[in-house]
Amino acid sequence: MSSLIKTIREDREIAACGNAAAEHFSGLYCAEGVLLAVAEAAGLATDLVPRIATGFCSGLSRCGGLCGAVAGGVMAISMVHGRDCAEDSVQPTYARVTALRKAIAEKWGSIDCLALTGCNFNTPEGQHRFRQEGVRNNVCLELTRDCASLALWLVRNELDAISALADTQCELIS
Repeated sequence: MSSLIKTIREDREIAACGNAAAEHFSGLYCAEGVLLAVAEAAGLATDLVPRIATGFCSGLSRCGGLCGAVAGGVMAISMVHGRDCAEDSVQPTYARVTALRKAIAEKWGSIDCLALTGCNFNTPEGQHRFRQEGVRNNVCLELTRDCASLALWLVRNELDAISALADTQCELIS
């Protein structure tokens, strides 16, 4: 699965999306940058993006939870393949989110901010470490790039290819 990220980034448009997310990350935070880059690439950017992603940054508002870049990817996938009504299937979204989660966890070892960065953003020490010890550049920047690239690839590809590649078939729960 981790080779998937390397392979898809060989596509110019996919790589450009990852690079745009990294550029956005120079002023915005991880979730905001990923969601905005994918929204722009998909022609869906609005005034609500990156605003709706803000609370997901820094591991769910500095609690050390889900990585903001992963959360941005989940929001981007949902923006494109999410349901419009209760009768619509969740499968197109769930399969893509599962593939995103599996690929990032395989490459990076986790999808949780605290585990990925080693920074507790609720403390001055954690914030200092992030800024002064290169965590932003050594971890978050590349992770943001990976999440945006992978999310765009997932929204552009058919479920059959995604499910076969990521082993994401889900049984319907009755």
